[in-house]
Amino acid sequence: MRNKTLVIAIVFIVLILAAFIYYGAQSLSPRTYVAPGVGIVPETASTISLAPEISPAQPAISSPEQPPEAIAPSPDLRPATDAEAKAYAASSSPRTATIPTLPKNLLDVTVLQYGKNFAVIAERPSASVATSIWKFDNASKTISTLLDRKKGATYASSPIGKHLLLSYLDDTGALSLFFQTTATGERRPLRFSTLPAKCAVRDDAPIAYCGVPKSLPRDAVMPDDYFKKKLYTDDRIVMIDLSMIRVRELWSENSLKGTDVFMPIIMGKNLLFTNRLDSSVWVLPLSL
Repeated sequence: MRNKTLVIAIVFIVLILAAFIYYGAQSLSPRTYVAPGVGIVPETASTISLAPEISPAQPAISSPEQPPEAIAPSPDLRPATDAEAKAYAASSSPRTATIPTLPKNLLDVTVLQYGKNFAVIAERPSASVATSIWKFDNASKTISTLLDRKKGATYASSPIGKHLLLSYLDDTGALSLFFQTTATGERRPLRFSTLPAKCAVRDDAPIAYCGVPKSLPRDAVMPDDYFKKKLYTDDRIVMIDLSMIRVRELWSENSLKGTDVFMPIIMGKNLLFTNRLDSSVWVLPLSL
């Protein structure tokens, strides 16, 4: 019995050794590496096709009726040089826009059109950065400067641009407000402080309706704090009539939350505005 067990063990060991020798010989036999799509695999009985045959690429032939589409060059994002700007202005006749009036790089700019022949180009205002405001006249194709590198420069325009309100910070940091007639360029200072965003201007007469803050904190940074909604104001509403050189108070009542006049407009015989404190819309009748 013991001899029989020993014979079985020897046979089992021999089979295991034979398997190791066979598979080891297979792993050491030379193989041919074929890169994808390149060369020819020798046909053998064990060769199995795993991918469809790839034909060599053929050169593209363009039809004479349909020429190949041209590739557009990448745009040049560099600012134009002075010579390039002058050459463009000279080649763009009959337009006579005064290109050198504007700087080469305008960052954070808004353009608003008023009527057919009038537009305002304004950089975002800030108390810490000097910005500019320009007027574009489509009839004469010229650009003129309204405010040149002033801190806190903002504006409001009448519906078709006949009259403007301009505001900026003076040397002491106080808000300075001006009324300007577009046709003549005449500019008159106003003796109170508010933002043009709180005013509506008429075209038919040199008259503006403004929300004027009853008070402002001493540490307020204007106009930044107001536009960032760090500051809300409680306003009274006044009418500025430059034809009669007078300012008349139209409304000064105290409401529960206050009245922060924002972006007013004249509609018929009414002044409409948003109370920024609660986003409600208010209507104030006017005696035009």
